[in-house]
Amino acid sequence: MPVPPRKSTERATGRRYPRAFARARSGQAPGVRGRARDPARPPARPPRTTTPHDPTTTEDLVTYARRLLDTHPQDAVDLDRDLLGRALDALWACAQACTACADACLGEDMVADLAKCIRTDLDCADVCLATGKVLSRHTAYDANLSRALLEACVTACRSCGDECASHAGMHEHCRLCAEACRECEEACRALLASMG
Repeated sequence: MPVPPRKSTERATGRRYPRAFARARSGQAPGVRGRARDPARPPARPPRTTTPHDPTTTEDLVTYARRLLDTHPQDAVDLDRDLLGRALDALWACAQACTACADACLGEDMVADLAKCIRTDLDCADVCLATGKVLSRHTAYDANLSRALLEACVTACRSCGDECASHAGMHEHCRLCAEACRECEEACRALLASMG
């Protein structure tokens, strides 16, 4: 079977060389169609810049969790919305911290010594995620299920926080995870107390 001839710029330039070579000679990258960008011309869109996070702004104090709670069409859940919003934020943060800590533990040289820490991290992350998901659902709300999950979460956070605290002197990720677990435990206890 004959090989088809390579496309060339013979018609446009009178010379016979591949299009990619023609683009390279014009300053355009191979495989890019269209005109070459003038290097003196600024890009069409300015680069994105980030601003430092300021946790004291009012917008940050009213989180997505709280804003979503306020927009729910059914107000059947008889919970303090501020405490619920705080608990949801703490649950998501704790789940992320525990997952990251478990991963960091796996990267340590003495990973065998951190087996219990990894296990409690993963257990706590799963319990926090499950609790956060159930607390986010208000249609046909079940207070008994929410209470049981909050109690399980307090237990998981206490266990994980204690285990991570025992490694905090050697591993910064364990110290941060223990801190997140303590905050989550406290937020869940406060929400439980408000449920009666």
